[in-house]
Amino acid sequence: MKNVIRIIFFSLFFVFPFGQLLRYQITAYPSVRIHLLEAFVLMFNVLIFSVYYKKRKNIKLPLWFKTILFFVLTAFISLIITPLKIRFLEIFISSFYLLRVINFILLYLTITVYLREEKINVNKLLLFSGFFSTIIALLQYLFLPDLRFLLPLGWDEHYYRAAGSFLDPGFTGIIIVFTIILLLNNWSKIVKNKYLNILFILLLLISLVLTFSRAAYLSFILSLVVFAYLKKKSLILIIILIALVVLVFLIPKPGGEGVNLLRTTSILARSKEITDVLNIIKSYPVLGVGFNTLRYAKNNFGLLSEYDWQTSNSGAGTDNSFLFVLATTGILGLIFFIWSIFLLFKETLRKGGENSILIISTLTAVIISSIFANTLFYPWVLFWLAIVLSSVTFET
Repeated sequence: MKNVIRIIFFSLFFVFPFGQLLRYQITAYPSVRIHLLEAFVLMFNVLIFSVYYKKRKNIKLPLWFKTILFFVLTAFISLIITPLKIRFLEIFISSFYLLRVINFILLYLTITVYLREEKINVNKLLLFSGFFSTIIALLQYLFLPDLRFLLPLGWDEHYYRAAGSFLDPGFTGIIIVFTIILLLNNWSKIVKNKYLNILFILLLLISLVLTFSRAAYLSFILSLVVFAYLKKKSLILIIILIALVVLVFLIPKPGGEGVNLLRTTSILARSKEITDVLNIIKSYPVLGVGFNTLRYAKNNFGLLSEYDWQTSNSGAGTDNSFLFVLATTGILGLIFFIWSIFLLFKETLRKGGENSILIISTLTAVIISSIFANTLFYPWVLFWLAIVLSSVTFET
């Protein structure tokens, strides 16, 4: 059984870079999508709880983890008593999203238990996943730069942007940011050769620039500032920021609105989206419309087109994780959600150490990103956080 667990564990990191390419959409219910990464995480969780069941008593759950469980409970209640006039089947379909969140929350625990039993350098595996994701994004940019043919399938139309296997420059960008932070934090520990490290950083920076994602740029800059401050290495900050600025000016911009860093269309679209969601929030402020029922709420409010309201990838969420929480679980859910993040920062800073610097920098990146996209609930981001957080957030 332990060999099976080991195979599934390593498979998690191998499957990760393929992103949205390995997902299954149920034809009868187009809003339900199952990603292979989620399936492997579920198998891993079940097996760990089966084999290492007794080890759970050696784990003292941190306060932030207990608080996030209150958020999960609030999300469940909000879904069960949703004020929307929707069928039981639609509530059942919406519950899959909550199960996904629970699946990745449990991964924090199972990964911690497993890594204490098995001596595995998980940072190497994460670097592999992040770097492989970057290579796929580069290959896509070079050989398939026009992704506008994906529009009928519910994706945004991207032209000459590194969207990668996640089919979205913003999410690809945040994974690249995570990878850069990880490499900087483990300088010469994962990759021994100094010049090879520099080459990897340069390649990652080029890929980040090619996403033309302003949210990813901002997330990277602010997380790098935090990293340099905690590491007390301002020279790293200066060198990388100069390299980033130079690359932004040198990278070719073939044309199209997406590569224009001064574009306003996405800002206007996001503003309208925020306004629409705020109107929903005003109607149901306490417990929201029910966790992951936002697609149905938007449809009820006449905010989605009739022909693709069930298949549009953006229809189920909003471009801000905190607004998503507020709209679907109300003020009560948002309080638990923000409080758990605050406690996570507080407990991590209290412990200190290199892993804490990695966590604080990574969290800074994802929180900034989540202001512009629903990053905090993205499966691959949740997976990355589960691995990184497990190093310091549980006590024996």
